[in-house]
Amino acid sequence: MKGWCLQLETLTHGKPTSVKRKEVDDALQSRWEGVQVCAGRVLASWGDRDSIDKLRGLLESSLSKESGWAIRGEAVRALSECYKAEDIPWILDLYFETKDRLRRHELLPLITSLPKDVVTRRIKKELKNELETRRDAAAMAARRLESWKKLKLQRSNKPIQPTAKKRGG
Repeated sequence: MKGWCLQLETLTHGKPTSVKRKEVDDALQSRWEGVQVCAGRVLASWGDRDSIDKLRGLLESSLSKESGWAIRGEAVRALSECYKAEDIPWILDLYFETKDRLRRHELLPLITSLPKDVVTRRIKKELKNELETRRDAAAMAARRLESWKKLKLQRSNKPIQPTAKKRGG
């Protein structure tokens, strides 16, 4: 398994080819989640339409699996890095249509990676929805956006490294 993952990692440093895609497709079908996670990372590094579509399929298929949290987490992280503007509607639909609160929580990092104005507009719309699960999802997303905003502000006010003191001489 380790060797397979190391081989997959080498694929992140180049462009996709039909041979490389076949290797990643085989890894996505592996019985080992670790190999599937490595395949998701390759797809994110490529970031093309086919790769995004495969990541979407990986995410959607993992939502029905009780123990698929590792795959879901990787698919969310990968999609956060490579989604395109045309993916935003289905990402938001997936989040707001997910009835399981825990699954929605797992999708939040993907939601917070989207353009804030688009997410905010959707939150406002969903807060008025007749379904309680969608209103709950909107409230959860609004809280997450606010906490991320505060965290970003805190991080931007802190120096990354302490200023080095000059030695006297």
